[in-house]
Amino acid sequence: DISNANLLFFIATVIFIVMYGLAILFYPGSFLQLQTFFDLFSLNAPLIIVTLAMTIVMIGGGIDISVGAVTGLVTMCCAVLLELKMKSVGSAVILALGIGIAFGLLQGYLISYLDIQPFIITLAGMFLANGLLTTIHKDPLNVTAQAFVSLRDFEVVIPWLGSYNRRGIFIPLGIKPGAIIVVALIVLLFILMKWSRFGRNLYAVGGNSQSALMLGINVRKTKFYSYLSGS
Repeated sequence: DISNANLLFFIATVIFIVMYGLAILFYPGSFLQLQTFFDLFSLNAPLIIVTLAMTIVMIGGGIDISVGAVTGLVTMCCAVLLELKMKSVGSAVILALGIGIAFGLLQGYLISYLDIQPFIITLAGMFLANGLLTTIHKDPLNVTAQAFVSLRDFEVVIPWLGSYNRRGIFIPLGIKPGAIIVVALIVLLFILMKWSRFGRNLYAVGGNSQSALMLGINVRKTKFYSYLSGS
C-alpha cells in the first residue's frame, strides 16, 4: 500500500545518505566534489531508468523478470541500426520505443486480461528477448556512428561550478545528458504517482485488487497500463 511504498522510499533515501556520508568521511577529496555526485547519476543512468520502470510495475503488485533481457535486446538493435549508413540517433530512439511498447503490450495483455501469472509470462519474455538478441548479433558491437559518439561525449558545462584537481587547475562542472534524463524521469514519476489518477489507481490495485475493484477501479486496465508504462 501507500504507507509501505513511502516507508521503502524513506529507507532507500536514508541508506543513500548514510553511504554517501561515509564516502565523504573516508574520501573527502573525491566525494565532496559536485562532479563526483553528478557522475554517479551519469554512470548509473541505465540502471536507474530500468529501476524507475520496475517501480511502476511493482507498485501495481506485479513483477517483470524480462527487463534485463529486453534492455539488452533494445541496446543491440539500436547498435546494429546505428552502424548502418544513413541511420540517425532519432531512428534508434524510435526503434527502442517500439520494441519496449511491443513487449509491454504483449506481456501486459497476457497478464492482465488472460490472468496468466506474471512470473510465467515475463520468464517467457526473457527467453524470447534473449533468443532474438543472439539471433540479431552474437558478438559485442562498438558503435562508431559520428552522431552517436557526439551525443555520448556531449555534456552541459557550468563554468562557475567545478573543482580544482591535484595540479591546482580549475575544472568546470560537466553534466552528461544521462544525468539530466534521470532527474527528469524521477520528477515525472513522482508527479505521475502523486497527483495522477493512474498513480492513485495503481497504489490501490497493488494494495488490494479486490478492494480496488469494489471501489470501481478497472483493475485489468490499470495492470495493463502498468506493464505498458514499465516497458
